[in-house]
Amino acid sequence: MRHGHRAGINSANALLVITLTLLGAALRLVSLNTRSFWLDETTAVRQASWPIPEILAQMSDNVHPPLFHTLLHYWIGVFGRSEVAVRAFPVTWGIFAIPLAYWAAKTVYDRRAGLFATGLFAFSPFLVWYSQEARMYTMMLVFALLSIGSMWKAVETGRPRWWILYALATAAGTMTQYFFLFLVFAQALYLFGYRVFARERTLGLAGERRVAWRRPWGVFADAPELRGWLGAMFFAAIPSAWWIPQVLAHKDLFRGVTQPFNYGWSPPGFGIHFNDMILVPAEWIFGFHSALATHDIVATWPLLITLAFLLAGYAGRLSDRTTYLAVSGIGGTAMIALIGTWQPILEARYFTATGAAIVLLVAGFLSTLRPNVVRPLVALLNRRRTGQLDRPVVQPLGDRQVGQQAGDADRGRRLPRWGYHPAHPILRFLDPRVLPASPCLRRRAEAA
Repeated sequence: MRHGHRAGINSANALLVITLTLLGAALRLVSLNTRSFWLDETTAVRQASWPIPEILAQMSDNVHPPLFHTLLHYWIGVFGRSEVAVRAFPVTWGIFAIPLAYWAAKTVYDRRAGLFATGLFAFSPFLVWYSQEARMYTMMLVFALLSIGSMWKAVETGRPRWWILYALATAAGTMTQYFFLFLVFAQALYLFGYRVFARERTLGLAGERRVAWRRPWGVFADAPELRGWLGAMFFAAIPSAWWIPQVLAHKDLFRGVTQPFNYGWSPPGFGIHFNDMILVPAEWIFGFHSALATHDIVATWPLLITLAFLLAGYAGRLSDRTTYLAVSGIGGTAMIALIGTWQPILEARYFTATGAAIVLLVAGFLSTLRPNVVRPLVALLNRRRTGQLDRPVVQPLGDRQVGQQAGDADRGRRLPRWGYHPAHPILRFLDPRVLPASPCLRRRAEAA
């Protein structure tokens, strides 16, 4: 009976993911031919039309790696150079990213988070826009989702196949867009800061640490995932080891305006570009609009600052999986913003890889919300009828009461809305060890 129920849920989830993917595909295809190429698209088509040796030679003196233009070269050879034919290439990557978002969110959280991620990626106006643009950003998005999901699986399970997938996704992502590296740096920050150093500190307090100055290799015994990550990074760096010397061979690398390390239309210079920083999340959330509407959206920056301060209070309460996405997404985004004080690179499209992790983080948070309007309303009416409105609706629970609720859940009885049950969905997002002490929560934390 349980197996049949689970199979029914899986079938319903699969049907919903397919439906959302088809709706997202329709949004991306319905207006594919409504506008002509703009400057960057014509540049990409021109570069992709060169012979492969010329593409590699020219892209080494350009602001992008060669993988997208190389694949687009063969795509154009088969389907032609019209607007629809060329844009069908990034649209294909953009559509594939929708079910892949389900897999990534399900891998880090669960199926419910995967469904929220599927909806967010399918209907995001920002992602719909760049799926219709003949550029490499949806291709980078796919590799970012593969990298995020495979690294979490590799760290949690230690299986070599996930490290192999992570190495392939990372290698492809770095050869698609240089800004993919910020996601890799943020993932390394999570691994060393949260997995390795924090574990070494815990083992040191317990007297079980095996690493020492004379035995540095003991770190691999304390943190076995570090060996897999280093191996994956070695193989992922092979394409870059071939490509970077060709880029460094250009003497004007750090000078001028359009060289590989000089983005934008002005020479590098330090400065705080506050409006550009606010515009990036605004475009990710609301898409692109007229100058007047964009001005009104940017004017809401105090709300974003307030929300950031409110969420900062949860920084010490995050679960491992939430910390992974937060460091990968927010940490990588902060790195790009820091470089943005030197280079005019604060464009929303450059945050595609790190932004994917943030969207998965939002999907994980949304999956913890269980809205129920009827039950609180009925409780309020009952309390008004009995004249008990002066009493608090939510009563704090002691250890015995919370433990009794856990037993009631095991016996199939209905629980009150207040109090945290060990299977409460919020525990997927927050660390149960920081919630109020109780036997059931303690058992849940130990099991995690």
